[in-house]
Amino acid sequence: MNKLVAKLQNMWAHIAKIHNNITDKILTAIVKVNACVFILATAGFYCLGIVINYFIEFPKFIFFQSLFMGIFAIAFFSIRYFEKQMEEIHQMISGDITLFLIDDEIYRLRYSALNLIIPPIAGAFFGCLAAQLFNINIISLSSFYLIAIYTVCVLVSFLGYLQYIYLFAYIQKLGNTTEKISLYNKDYPTNTKWVVSLTKLYSKYRSIFFILGSAYVFGVIYFVLCDDYMVIEKIVSYNVYKILLVIFWGSVFLAIVFFFPISAIIEQQNIKRIVEKLKDQSIGYLNNMIPEKSINNAQKMQKSSLVIAIANTPDYPIKDSLAIAFSAFVSIINLTASVVAIIEFTVA
Repeated sequence: MNKLVAKLQNMWAHIAKIHNNITDKILTAIVKVNACVFILATAGFYCLGIVINYFIEFPKFIFFQSLFMGIFAIAFFSIRYFEKQMEEIHQMISGDITLFLIDDEIYRLRYSALNLIIPPIAGAFFGCLAAQLFNINIISLSSFYLIAIYTVCVLVSFLGYLQYIYLFAYIQKLGNTTEKISLYNKDYPTNTKWVVSLTKLYSKYRSIFFILGSAYVFGVIYFVLCDDYMVIEKIVSYNVYKILLVIFWGSVFLAIVFFFPISAIIEQQNIKRIVEKLKDQSIGYLNNMIPEKSINNAQKMQKSSLVIAIANTPDYPIKDSLAIAFSAFVSIINLTASVVAIIEFTVA
């Protein structure tokens, strides 16, 4: 029995290693691909779609093609940005055992089999769902092309979305750790290099995915409000259509309209918790280095001033007011648009 368990563990470890290698190659390829080549290839496929639709017309083809390819480009370049920034942060914290262990745990998660399982399943599921919602009974070249680029768009978006979740988990673990962190700026903890870089990455990545999520919301709302794909021949078909649209809309609402604002609040609190922990450590270090019994009154005053100066440093490493305002504005727009679309859909 023990031998069987050992064999299964070895087999699982081998499979996990293969998955990690494949994921590593995929993400490395995304980072290394030439931006100009990517833009030219995307433009080429866009022109191909226009030509296809010219001969075999599909309702609102140009709008949805532009939307899907725009989302695809945003997701693609966000993954590139994320991977490059995470590699830099990885190098910054390599000298601290607490940070290294947390980073290693998230690193293994980032390159796990989840990246090879969830995005393709999501792409296939939402691709089939879109084919039903577009009321495609007979597959034409233009409809096949549109569903294909939408499937790829969803696949890459989910890959980027997973990176956002990993970043969320990463900062959450850093904020909740009770272990001592030795690698930080003891004079001004808020300006610790890896904390600043991590905060900037989170802030920019959050803004990118707010834009990407808003594009999905806009696309769904536009779809709900237009009549080109409505099923009206049979009551049963129309009811199925409504159920599919509820599933689709519910997924978008939960993943974007609901999760993003909540995660933004939690992440900001966790970053503040990290800074507070470093400030406490810095004050503790100062107390250990300069014991009260070994100094005179003038030195005590000087030490007290240093402690107050450290305690009064900002809790958040960067001025994020504009990004937070932008995120809040987009969240309000998404929520308002969602409510309008739901009302429109309900009374339809």
